[in-house]
Amino acid sequence: MKGHVVYAKVTGLEVVAITRSKKKGDYMQKWGALRLRFFEMGGQKRSIKVLCDTVEAHRFSRVIKQVVKQKPEKPVQVLIHTYEKDGKKVTTTVSVEYWSRNGKEGFAILLKQKNGDEIKINVPVSKDEFLFLSDLLQHLAMEQSWFTSVKEEVEEEVTETPSSPGSVEEVDDLEDIDDIDL
Repeated sequence: MKGHVVYAKVTGLEVVAITRSKKKGDYMQKWGALRLRFFEMGGQKRSIKVLCDTVEAHRFSRVIKQVVKQKPEKPVQVLIHTYEKDGKKVTTTVSVEYWSRNGKEGFAILLKQKNGDEIKINVPVSKDEFLFLSDLLQHLAMEQSWFTSVKEEVEEEVTETPSSPGSVEEVDDLEDIDDIDL
């Protein structure tokens, strides 16, 4: 599994390349994607996973570079995913930010999830870690940009009768290969 983990004091972010799959009729479709896992190591020990496609990961990479260059005053939203779980609407937002306080500055990746309650996980990182994460996201997004669709084979039962052995036809010349009845 390809990926990387960024650790802060009590939080972290794991970025992993994954394969997603879905059966559609007689076909099994597979494609590359990325999984972001935000986690807390302190008292709560929560972990929230966010799946993102390759275009979202590439955009995430570009937004990180823009935040480093422009140092905006407010966090910049990168991903917003909404789904239903147990009849409740769940919205997960991933943002990146530049911060400056008391003569210190840095960057952070923020996760907010609302499903009645609000969960926040803030992963502060250095400029070098932030830029590394940008390059990693870009690299994995390109590497995971693939898709396959394979028709599932239905196995047929083959029976042989011992009294009728199969015949073998000899081929003397390669040109004769097209004349063989299959």
